[in-house]
Amino acid sequence: MKKLIRVSTDLKVTIHDYPEGGAYRTHNEAFHKLIGEDCELYEIVKPKRLYTRILTGVGMKNKRTPLVMLVDEEGLLKNLESNMLGSWLYMTDRHGCPIAGNVLFVGTEYSGMGIDICGIQEDIAEALSEELKKVIERIAG
Repeated sequence: MKKLIRVSTDLKVTIHDYPEGGAYRTHNEAFHKLIGEDCELYEIVKPKRLYTRILTGVGMKNKRTPLVMLVDEEGLLKNLESNMLGSWLYMTDRHGCPIAGNVLFVGTEYSGMGIDICGIQEDIAEALSEELKKVIERIAG
């Protein structure tokens, strides 16, 4: 079964089952719930440090199925708490625009309609979860 990873604003890393089957609406409802009950619109973010610092540690460098972060598009407007890990991955320290609220890590894949969001292989999700926890220890310590 495919997985996704959630990192909350209090830096808890959890692995969840990716919502298989069903329509996009079913997937979107699951994403909104995990990001935050009041999340109405999520944004796909490709944080540079995820690719340059994290994925190499889980054997995903140059893979065809890259990972992305899903974040609450209106997190800053809602005055949600900043997500220290998401902000670090997004390089907020360089440009000053933080990631607010919980973040999800999901995969992407090419389909006939373009790029779709998909789940992450369980072994990769486990390895990524461990890498994210190590980064949290370093940046929050």
